[in-house]
Amino acid sequence: MELPLHKDKYALFIFAYLITICHKCYGVTLVVNGYGQTLNTSGPLLTPIGQKQCMKECLRRGDCLSVNYWRSQLRCQLNPAVVGPGLALIPDSSGVYMEKSSQPQDLSTGPCSTISCAQTCTDLSNGGRTFCGPTVKASVDCPAGFLWRPAASLCYKATDISMTWSEADAYCVSIGARLAKLDTDAKINIVDSDYNGSALVTHQYYIGGSVVSGATSEWQWVGGTPIDPAFQTLYSLTLTDGQCLLWDLTTRLSQYACTFAFPALCEVPVTPVPQTTTTIPTTTTTTTTQPLATTCPSHFRWSATNNLCYFVEEINFTWQDAKTNCESMGARLAILDTAAKLDLIFSDYMSSLLLYWRYYIGGYFDDVIYDWKWINGSVIDPNHLMNYPVAGIPGVCLLWTDIDYLYDYPCDMVFPSICEIPIKGCPSNFRWDASLNMCYFVEETHMIWQDAKTNCESIGARLAILDTVAKLDLIWNDYMASTLLYFDYFIGGIFNDSVMDWKWINGSFIEPSYLMNYPVGGGTGMCLLWSDIYYIDEYPCDITFPSICEIPFSSPP
Repeated sequence: MELPLHKDKYALFIFAYLITICHKCYGVTLVVNGYGQTLNTSGPLLTPIGQKQCMKECLRRGDCLSVNYWRSQLRCQLNPAVVGPGLALIPDSSGVYMEKSSQPQDLSTGPCSTISCAQTCTDLSNGGRTFCGPTVKASVDCPAGFLWRPAASLCYKATDISMTWSEADAYCVSIGARLAKLDTDAKINIVDSDYNGSALVTHQYYIGGSVVSGATSEWQWVGGTPIDPAFQTLYSLTLTDGQCLLWDLTTRLSQYACTFAFPALCEVPVTPVPQTTTTIPTTTTTTTTQPLATTCPSHFRWSATNNLCYFVEEINFTWQDAKTNCESMGARLAILDTAAKLDLIFSDYMSSLLLYWRYYIGGYFDDVIYDWKWINGSVIDPNHLMNYPVAGIPGVCLLWTDIDYLYDYPCDMVFPSICEIPIKGCPSNFRWDASLNMCYFVEETHMIWQDAKTNCESIGARLAILDTVAKLDLIWNDYMASTLLYFDYFIGGIFNDSVMDWKWINGSFIEPSYLMNYPVGGGTGMCLLWSDIYYIDEYPCDITFPSICEIPFSSPP
């Protein structure tokens, strides 16, 4: 299956990198002193971290005068100097250079600049909380330069130099490690994920398994532990002398002659860290129905086009903790169930409104029904997922990512997240026009006005109040686009005998200056229609016409 390449997005990314001279984030402008350049010096490294947070760290440290930042790696270097004698900018296509003295003062204000925190300081996008947490590091003694993956208690690094298996084994031992023992699905999943996240550059690596010859040959891990026969069967390993084990992107594990040259994965064995049990909802779990709100809080972001009210949480949580955090705000993990919503998050990412490149959202793999579900309990449409590299196994959850859009990772890994508050929106069988905030439905069945009124009410709507020229134009445009079958439709206006005046169906009087533009006289038993020629016309209410229904929709601010 061919995956979407989002070529237009990559073009936009390159365009932004070439011509942008400042980096905007939440109203604060970062001044970049050198694009495609970095300072030839050394300094403390922080990763993963966003560009804005990188500069914030420098601003609050007295010994930092500039930073080098690499977006593709989310890596920040805090420099104790700036360009000067003996220090110059060098070409670095993936990096940027920013000087502390060039940055606006408002970037350094707020809790993080005044708090006494010797660790990583993060200002949340809502401005309401401050998080002072450790620079990302292993909770065990995983050496610098190795990748620590707590979900599988795996501390490993890749060497991209091709070697025979024996040479790779000796190399790993020489750096205080061993060839990696990928003896669980969790570890293999981690390596798969790291490859897809660009932490690994080659699709095959030697690991620590080989056929050991003796009285009876057998597959063994380094250190002499036999490889579980069930594991061998799962990955179709054959017992052939002189064969060694590789991690393989396609088959996950494969075997080759040990004399072939491949790069390798080295591992430092660590004592497994007790993991907090992550409870993933299943079909036996009661799903809390999120009440529909009518307004979007000011510290959330509102997209009327997508009917999405959302908040980006930059603190890293497990999926379960991210779910709890969203619920504490009266929200839920975001259900990004359309390509348009995924595009919206990408647009925010490209506008630097997101600090990171992957975020938990409200999808998880339910191991009871063995299928993907949204956090509201509905099963995720397979046709939606088929466009993205999402496989699904127990214990994995969905993320939005900048490259793949949707991707699955173990739920007990920590990532930032996206929350949303469901807003009472326009049903999918209605038409939505964001510019007019109009949610409407065209009923082509002919009825008298009173029956049309009853019919609209039966679907939670009312006869449409077309009280502006723009709304009349909207119906005209639909008519010209052949989405209306007829040329006259009942709308929600009726002549009220008691007051001898026109009223809308909500009880308000129709402005006389509005009606004077149309051939409407009024009289007992008369109702309003939208007309292709006059826009507004009147006919007896007991004549049958098709009709236009609408759901009143108050757009969140």
